[in-house]
Amino acid sequence: MMVTLMKAPRGGGNVVSRPSHPKALGGVIALGLMACGPGAGIEVEISDVIPTVATVRWTTPAATQAWVEFGPSRDYGQATPPTQLGTEHEVVLLGLWEDETFHFRTVTTDGELGRDGRLKTGTLPDHTPRLWARGDLDSWSGFQIVPFTTELEALAIVDPQGRPVWFFDPGTGLSVTRGVLAMDGDGVLLSQLATADRYDRPYTSILKVSWDGTEVDEISLPMLDHDFVQLPDGTLAGLCLVEQDGYSAIGDAIVTVDHDGDLEEVWNGWQAFDPSEVGVDYLEEEHWTHANAMDYDPVDDTWLVGFRHLSSIVRIDRTSGEILWGLSGEVNDFTFTDGSEPTERQHQFQRVDGGILVFDNGWPDRGYSRVVEYALDLDLMTADQVWELRHEDEIHCGIKGDVSRFDDGSTQVVWSTAGEIQDIDPDGERRWQLNTDWGTAIAYSQRVDDLYKR
Repeated sequence: MMVTLMKAPRGGGNVVSRPSHPKALGGVIALGLMACGPGAGIEVEISDVIPTVATVRWTTPAATQAWVEFGPSRDYGQATPPTQLGTEHEVVLLGLWEDETFHFRTVTTDGELGRDGRLKTGTLPDHTPRLWARGDLDSWSGFQIVPFTTELEALAIVDPQGRPVWFFDPGTGLSVTRGVLAMDGDGVLLSQLATADRYDRPYTSILKVSWDGTEVDEISLPMLDHDFVQLPDGTLAGLCLVEQDGYSAIGDAIVTVDHDGDLEEVWNGWQAFDPSEVGVDYLEEEHWTHANAMDYDPVDDTWLVGFRHLSSIVRIDRTSGEILWGLSGEVNDFTFTDGSEPTERQHQFQRVDGGILVFDNGWPDRGYSRVVEYALDLDLMTADQVWELRHEDEIHCGIKGDVSRFDDGSTQVVWSTAGEIQDIDPDGERRWQLNTDWGTAIAYSQRVDDLYKR
């Protein structure tokens, strides 16, 4: 068993390392390429924890930078970032799918090529969700980060063909709503939210999982709920539940955790909203304003937070904590133009040029969820509905839901409880779709061009 030892962090010890799996040491395959090209003594290790990840180690006779080209054929097609200058080299091969033979070769900065080698990936766990991709499977390149929730609490990364290239199940049963690539390039960050009684959350965290799954750091973020973001300096910020004297309901705060594990509450809904005027109908329930989605905008240094019970999205100045504006629902500063419908109990959203995209869940009696785009005029304070999309089956998603706009003008919609992701082209046609097992919902998803931080 591999155990990572860490120095105790300053500021209360909020970071804990633990072994991730009883089989944390992967199998080693010696390929016998002892003196071929730039590499000698090449060794490949397939992780026993995440058997679609391979680590390649080799030496060069002289100090150099080197990398590995790899792929399902001798055309390779993918490459790792270069190593540091030296004679001992180690890289991780990412983007491989299960039970497949892949080719690889080493390359140095002066163009020396190693001999072609082969490795075979292992098989993912039996409970990995089945995935079906359809449509134009060549319409995009990169990878989709897919958190699964409800029936299974785990995280997968899949390619355009719907093949999982990375799958991690924390095994705790705690809710996994979001996953992002760690800023240092060493793995994946994912949420660990308690799903039972909201008043009794003794421990919640963000997990940092190494690519091979053998190291898992738990970054404590007490009462973490629904969503988190990674700021440009690597600080993490999460929506956390917070109590207030005199009220039985629980409210929301934004809490940050830095590299040392130090926690800081940087915004508090009890202080920002007046409970006698906002969310009055929910003050006797377990969750007052019910913050359920957040983004950070580095352009103007603001938070964007969605509040389900208020049917409002609020823009907050990060420095002062001032609410700059609210859109829709109980905290609304906009006039909706004729034909424009406000959102109801929305989830994730995205700022776009001149406006905002919103996954609008809607009340159950409306009968359907939708994606809506508003053009926002911040001078006249008007919201003009310029685009709406409903699922062809008019489905209603009671929880979660996500939307993203890509550079080519296409839009991705995560129909959460339907277990479905759709890419819609600028003409409104479905271009690509991913489905998973019935009963498994998809939470907040994200597409990335590359798994390597370059």
